[in-house]
Amino acid sequence: MRPPKCLPELPLLHVEGIQSGWVGWDEILRRARIPHGPLRGHRFSKFFVAPQAAQADQGVAVGWHRLVRTSVEKGKLVRITDLKLDAPGGYCLTWNDNRILSPGAERLREWLRKISAEERNA
Repeated sequence: MRPPKCLPELPLLHVEGIQSGWVGWDEILRRARIPHGPLRGHRFSKFFVAPQAAQADQGVAVGWHRLVRTSVEKGKLVRITDLKLDAPGGYCLTWNDNRILSPGAERLREWLRKISAEERNA
């Protein structure tokens, strides 16, 4: 793994113009207190293009764990630093305690709890 301070020197893959909670390279480096000037690299308007470009050795992409985990597990993508930031937003699961959940709703609730626990531990 490389130290996070090397990131500004690498060809970064930028995703721009997507949802408001997206954290791009400039914000990531600012939060990590990594000084940098203008950032170079390719720019995309769709998230899914950046990991594909990273797989094609075109640069370094930002990826939320839940979106790139499978590619990392399969060796298509690799982590280059130990830098981690919490993804913005969250989810809330509610149900009525006065009603019995259907078997399908119960399976969904347990699956969501499992995925949530995996995300917290990633």
